[in-house]
Amino acid sequence: MDISHLTLGGEQTPLVINSILASGVMGFSMAAMMLGHWYLTQPTLSIDELKRITLMMIFFLVLRFFFSTYQCTHVLVGMTESEIYRYLLKMPGIFVLMRYVWGILGALILSFFVWRTVKIRSTQSATGILYVVVVACLVGEILSLYLAFFFGIPL
Repeated sequence: MDISHLTLGGEQTPLVINSILASGVMGFSMAAMMLGHWYLTQPTLSIDELKRITLMMIFFLVLRFFFSTYQCTHVLVGMTESEIYRYLLKMPGIFVLMRYVWGILGALILSFFVWRTVKIRSTQSATGILYVVVVACLVGEILSLYLAFFFGIPL
């Protein structure tokens, strides 16, 4: 399959910011999940490192939330309420909605559950929730790449 025709559309600066935030979100969520597994085998380890990585993951998810909210408003500016509803129920709006709700809001809400379980030193529960966070982030970033390549929407 030849994919050489694919190029990133739109302005380049939001696409660069999108890539940096995607790297931070995916990197810290996967690092937290792998570190959570390490705590399961070595329960005497200090919990401080998992707290730090979880906070960094939350920080990047919050940045991602604000960046994506700005990009969503940029995409929807000038539309009436009925036009927004129509847009969100057709292509590419349905993917924008899925990306925003599942890949950003879902991961952000779950990350606060991770933070609460890490604070009470329940590393097994935190690791289980981190699995879901990683899946949410992965699905969200795949949708983000799809929107950037095919529609020029850096979300």
